[in-house]
Amino acid sequence: MANKNSTAASALQTAIELETAAFYRLIDLLNEEQRALLGARPDGLKEVVARKNRELDALAGYGRDRLDAMDALGLPRNPDRAEMRMARHPLGAAYRQLRELARSSSALNKLNGELARQKLQFVSARLDVLRGAAQRAGLYDATGRSGDSGSSGRVIAAA
Repeated sequence: MANKNSTAASALQTAIELETAAFYRLIDLLNEEQRALLGARPDGLKEVVARKNRELDALAGYGRDRLDAMDALGLPRNPDRAEMRMARHPLGAAYRQLRELARSSSALNKLNGELARQKLQFVSARLDVLRGAAQRAGLYDATGRSGDSGSSGRVIAAA
């Protein structure tokens, strides 16, 4: 039985180490995403988001592996209860660090979501201004019709 617990403890240690490393990578990606969102030209945002999503997929797998190892050791799945039970366990500090990284990455992701929402709101407002200015100036729309409501609405040229 001791060998089984030793194997499960080793599996838990490996899972925590892999998940911790993945959270550090995720935080780096979230910081990169934030720089792109705050920049005037967020050209690399699409690529950063794709990398972030791949890291999140990997994290989900590491989390499942950690939970399986915790189950094998009889540790609760509830993070607060698990942390209390692991307080004196040799992996207790690593587990607390993992939870702190999870909280930090969650806060960064939430902030980035708010920045993205603000950026979209800003762009949408500017587009509305441009659309309104185009209509007031009597410019033509994609169908070749004038945006000026006072015109006859005739098509200027047809292909």
